Order: sequence, then C-alpha cells, then structure tokens
Amino acid sequence: MRLAILADTHYNSSKQTNCGGARHTGIADKLVRQAVALINETIKPDVAILLGDLADEADPNDLKVLKNVLDDLDSKVIAIPGNHDGDPDQFYSIFPKPDTIVEIGETRFVVHVDEERPGYNAWRSPEDIPLEQQARNNWQGDIVSLQHVPVFPPGQSTCPYHYVNIEDIMASLEESKTTLVISAHFHPGIPPLCHNQVTYMVAPALCEGNFPVTIVDISKGKVKVREINLR
Repeated sequence: MRLAILADTHYNSSKQTNCGGARHTGIADKLVRQAVALINETIKPDVAILLGDLADEADPNDLKVLKNVLDDLDSKVIAIPGNHDGDPDQFYSIFPKPDTIVEIGETRFVVHVDEERPGYNAWRSPEDIPLEQQARNNWQGDIVSLQHVPVFPPGQSTCPYHYVNIEDIMASLEESKTTLVISAHFHPGIPPLCHNQVTYMVAPALCEGNFPVTIVDISKGKVKVREINLR
C-alpha cells in the first residue's frame, strides 16, 4: 500500500505569504498542481491523503480552486479538513466526504474530524476514540489512523500541539494494534516513531521549507516514509 500525503497547503489567493513569510500561501495552488503531476507520474500511490489546512483563511473559493487542481489526481483520495478550512460541513460541500472507515486493498483507514480546543489543540469524543477498534473487527490487515492535529506520544517531540485526551486515544490505538497514525498541523513534521508497537508520524507542510510531498509505503505492519521536495 502506497500513500502520497499533502499536508497544510494553506492556499490564499489574496496573499503571497503569511506568518512572517514562512508560508508561501499565494503560490500554494501552483505547488499543489506540481505535486499532482509528481504523484501521477512518479509516485503512483494507491491513495492520496489530504491532511487538512488546504486553505489559509477558510475561503470557499480558495478551496474550490484547489479542488479543481486535485481532481486531476489519478488515485483515490481521502480528504480531511484542518482548523484553517472552516466548518467541516463547508469543507465537505466542496470535497467528497469519506466514510469513517475506508477499506482500500489490505488496509483500513480511519478518518477523524475532531473538535478544536484552545491553543490550536484538539479533543476526540468518547464515541470516536474506539473507531480503530471497530476497524479491527474481523480484520487482519493494516489500520491507518488519519487526523489533522498531531496524535503523538507526549514528550517525544517539540510539537506544541496535542489532544487534551491523548492518553485515552493512544490506549485505544494500542488495543486495536493500529499500524500507523498520520497527522499534520505541525509544519516541520515529525519523523516516524514506534511506541508500544504503534507507529506515529506528522507529515510536514507543503507550503513551507522545501515544499515536501510525503510518501508512505505500508506492508504487513512495516512502514517506510520518505519525502520528495518540490523546491
């Protein structure tokens, strides 16, 4: 199973840059177009994952511009909104809303759209915490958990963002023997870390640095991650 991940594009048609010039928001649509060509011609994934903050200021017109570009992807697509994308209902009026559990080949993807908390953090409802355990029912293949705000073992990175109920979330992930947990939101990204047999990672932002596209290969519990930079 091969994944191509685009995280934190932060497209803003009215600004060239944002956040002190770090985010190249005004060219993000061009970066996404270049990424789509790379994904189709070189990466050839089973699925492309859009991990949120596609837009920078929740402008539906900006989201529509990106949707038109991303429609050229040859692969299947799973899209989740980030805190900059506005109301999830608005986001999913433009992008197709995936099922909570998406089965592709020998992998089940669990899609989380969680509530924001102060400090750009998040909270997962008690109803959604066991979704990976539900995905594990009668399933021997890989399970991949997707969300925007980082789900990552506390104290194992410099990331300032977290879930306020991270302990409950991680306990459920370990109980379900989830293969891989993929997040975004923290623009530098965090390399893969295996903790209690669950691998956690944060994909870096497309709009900053070397404009990275993240590639993940998963096979029977084994995970390999690399990046291709567009700059």
